[in-house]
Amino acid sequence: MNEKRIHIFFDERLPVKELKCYWTYYGILIIDSEYYEECLNCILKIKNKWRIDKTLHFTDIGNNQDEINCCCCLLEMFKNKAFEEKCFFYLFGLDTQKIDTNLWEGSRATKKDKMFDKFFEISTWSALRWFFLYNDSKIEELVIEDFVAEERSRHYSGNFDSLISNVWLRNIGKGKNLIFEKKKICEISDDLDKSKDARSHFIQLVDLLIGSSCQLLDGLASIEGKNRIAREMYEPLKEVSQIIPKYNGDFFKKIGVGFFPKERRTKKQILNGNYGNQFYSNREFACERESFVGDLFN
Repeated sequence: MNEKRIHIFFDERLPVKELKCYWTYYGILIIDSEYYEECLNCILKIKNKWRIDKTLHFTDIGNNQDEINCCCCLLEMFKNKAFEEKCFFYLFGLDTQKIDTNLWEGSRATKKDKMFDKFFEISTWSALRWFFLYNDSKIEELVIEDFVAEERSRHYSGNFDSLISNVWLRNIGKGKNLIFEKKKICEISDDLDKSKDARSHFIQLVDLLIGSSCQLLDGLASIEGKNRIAREMYEPLKEVSQIIPKYNGDFFKKIGVGFFPKERRTKKQILNGNYGNQFYSNREFACERESFVGDLFN
């Protein structure tokens, strides 16, 4: 049986309403288990080279040249490993302005958490389908050895840490198996001093991938250091954000994006399953507008 074993790392970026950005982003980094140690060692070598011993957050990046250089090298490393199909990244964007939260019960905060969980599941499933479980894939058995997410506060006792979904299992396709070796998602801090867990390095990498992608899409930051980092992701993100997939592209089935919905969806429409044609991959890049603050391309 043709088997692939993977590790999944998840992080998110919530809306920044004060800047009129209402997108929630779900970032999913997948590491081929065969190359897990290789990828981790590459991260450690890059951080050691630039003498970085702190937690890297894209939102905290300023004009410290060592931090900027380290982030650029980490993204360059990711692109090289993705090209070699040793790791994969999927970005899912949810336009929260177009979702009727009355679909879920509870307080306003609880509704937001339940909506987050629903689209967390959709984004994870979309990534697995796109990279490994599509109809013509030669993979017969996909084994998830580990599923790690950055810890987050919750307003209700939900199912975020549950893995197996009956919906997933019904839709994986004939002749394919999906196996979770662990039945729970492991939530850890991205701060290595707190977690004492090397997997925090991968959570930081997801944060960097989300942050650089969001800077291209939304252009919320005017700091030149952030633009320089985001520049590393421009070509791969642009390649995979087309209406028609570039089948011979360097990052086809290695990096993926998805956005939802095109139009506002009511509670009734969602309950009736009327949203299939609302997923799309092409979005305008804020960095290509004349109003974009900074110069991404020099």
